[in-house]
Amino acid sequence: MLLCIAFVVFLWKPWEAADTSGSSSGTSTSGGAGSRPTTAASRTPSPVDAAFAAVRSGDCLDAYQDGYGNWSRSAPVRVGCGAAGAYLRVLRVAGAGSRPSGGGRGGWWHSGTGSSSTNLCVEGQFRKGQCFLAKARGGRPGPANLLTAWNCSADRVPREFDYIMQVTAVMRASAGTRACPGEPGRYRYSWNVYDGTIMICAKVA
Repeated sequence: MLLCIAFVVFLWKPWEAADTSGSSSGTSTSGGAGSRPTTAASRTPSPVDAAFAAVRSGDCLDAYQDGYGNWSRSAPVRVGCGAAGAYLRVLRVAGAGSRPSGGGRGGWWHSGTGSSSTNLCVEGQFRKGQCFLAKARGGRPGPANLLTAWNCSADRVPREFDYIMQVTAVMRASAGTRACPGEPGRYRYSWNVYDGTIMICAKVA
C-alpha cells in the first residue's frame, strides 16, 4: 500500500505578519518567537483498513453473516480455502456500488480512513454438515440467507428467520432436487448457487 504525504510550503512575509485575524485550514500557530505553521497530522490506515486492503481475488475468509445484518468479524481474516472456517471465497475486490448477484453471493463493504473504500464481492463455500438460516414460505422453509452460519443444535433463531437448515449434499444442479439425500416421506430442500450450476441440498436441522 502506498501512503501519500502532502508537504505544504509556506512563504514567510514579515510585512504581512501584523494581520493575525485569519486562520489557515490544517495549520496551527503559537505566540513564541520563531514559531512556524505546522501541517495537520496525516491519517494512517487503521488495522481494519489494512486487513481489507490485503485481500485479493481468490482469497478465502473466516467470516460469515450472523443473521442480524452483520458480519461475524469487523475485519476479514484470510485462511486456507480448505480450512473448516473458510466460509467465504473472494470473487473480486471492487469499488463503490459493485455487488455480486445470485444465490450464495454478497458484498462486504468497508469505508476506510479518509476517502478510501473497499467492497469485497464474495460467495459462500458450502460443505456437508454446515447450517444456515431460512425463512418460512407456505409452512415450509423458503428464502434463505446462504451466507449465514448457525449452530445446528440451537433452539432459537433471529427474528427474521424461522428455520435452521443443515447441508446434506453439494452437487451439480443438473442432478435435480430428487437427487438430494433424504428420508422417506420427508421433503427435500435445495437452493441453487454459483450462477445456477451448483445445488445445495439441505434438511431442517
